[in-house]
Amino acid sequence: MAMVTAKAGPKLQSVQRLPAYLGILRGMLAEGREFVSTSHLADVLKLPAIVIRKDLQMTGITGTPRVGFDLRFLVAAIEQFLGWNNTKDVFLVGVRGFGEALLTFDGFRTAGMDVVAGFDRQPELFPEGVRGKPVFPIARLGDLARRMHISIAILTVPDADAQETAELLATAGIRAIWDFTTPRLCLPDEIIVQKAGLISELAVLSKRLRERGLTATAEEGHSV
Repeated sequence: MAMVTAKAGPKLQSVQRLPAYLGILRGMLAEGREFVSTSHLADVLKLPAIVIRKDLQMTGITGTPRVGFDLRFLVAAIEQFLGWNNTKDVFLVGVRGFGEALLTFDGFRTAGMDVVAGFDRQPELFPEGVRGKPVFPIARLGDLARRMHISIAILTVPDADAQETAELLATAGIRAIWDFTTPRLCLPDEIIVQKAGLISELAVLSKRLRERGLTATAEEGHSV
């Protein structure tokens, strides 16, 4: 088994920017717009036009000089590149706490994912499911994953259970895990693990607050 980590190289950073482009482009389409230029996107996103141009080149689409990109084709190209053009059914493992909030989140559909069921060690806490989505005991995960041909799972169990549960997911045929736990998982190389990065992003936020002197201000504001 190998420790699975994701390197934030230039290409990964480009992929991470594409959803922001997609949201803006979909909005433009809804407004009836037909074409968009990289310079206009640069103004909206506050990014250099050359960065946007290189990001869009990854999708294989090309624009027309002095006209820009056809919005319909550009949206379709980004969706296809990200794999968001076909909705994939997903399991969520670890419903109690944060997992329950994710199970009710409607935004997954915009990313081509539909969370169809939750799994928990105490499913009896959710006798009616969560917003119409059933919650099963973890023991049933393998059978249901094979029967429903599920290959993606969201992992939100307590950190102490993360490795054991991840191994169970791999055994059940899950090939991609969106991991909201803190420990680094040790899994076979063929299993894709993408860390949600909540703790690392919170660390960045805290550091930026401290650099701007906002931490001290907040502490003073709470003094009595």
